[in-house]
Amino acid sequence: MFDRIVYKENAKVVYKGNVWICILAAGIVKLVGMVFGGSNTGVEVSTNTSNGVTVSSNIAGIPVINELTQVGLTLSVVFLALVAVAISIAVSLFVINILQIGKAKFFLDAREGNYDINNILYAYKNGYLQNAVIVKLITDLKIAVYTLFFIVPGIMKSYELRFVNYILAENPSLSWQEVHELSTAMTDGYKMDLFVMDLSFFGWHMFDSLTFGIGQFLTAPYYEATDAEAYAALSLHRNEASYNTFEV
Repeated sequence: MFDRIVYKENAKVVYKGNVWICILAAGIVKLVGMVFGGSNTGVEVSTNTSNGVTVSSNIAGIPVINELTQVGLTLSVVFLALVAVAISIAVSLFVINILQIGKAKFFLDAREGNYDINNILYAYKNGYLQNAVIVKLITDLKIAVYTLFFIVPGIMKSYELRFVNYILAENPSLSWQEVHELSTAMTDGYKMDLFVMDLSFFGWHMFDSLTFGIGQFLTAPYYEATDAEAYAALSLHRNEASYNTFEV
């Protein structure tokens, strides 16, 4: 049933159908994730007070002033750190996560020959933005909790919820319970196949590293198109299984 070779061959056809638009679609999301998804917030605050100025300790009140200055600097650092974290979370929730759904929509439609770059903004325009934010937030929290306490179960959970973006791209009104139930059902029995499919891209990841990350903008569309093929195949399989069960 699961045939990663077929999926990858089909993905190549999709990619070659409109190379530059595919690169742009995958590249936009990847670039935004690289800029805002890292731990480096771009805010640097120095608390070093060694500026070459000598302050006489004999002057009354100076030690107190210095202590107050240090407290003020510390509070400023904490405040800036909290602001940076808040901005990072907001960007993740309302930009990165939402663009990932749009990316899934783009590559699903690309399978049918529709290379509409505007699909990247699909989740902003379909009227279900709030639902998308909630579903993605709960998904991220679930995976984070499982990973925090149990590394392997965390990886398993990420594969279990792998198709959340695609499900939201096709069914934006579904609740997080329904989306998770669907993704869990679709990946049931295929998590190892998906893992092996990911491993088959190891050579391309090496290429990414050798090109200092630049190569990933060329290889990302291939991976995304393959993932969309896997989703489409498993979705069809599930629908057929449900239909056969109903018929019986």
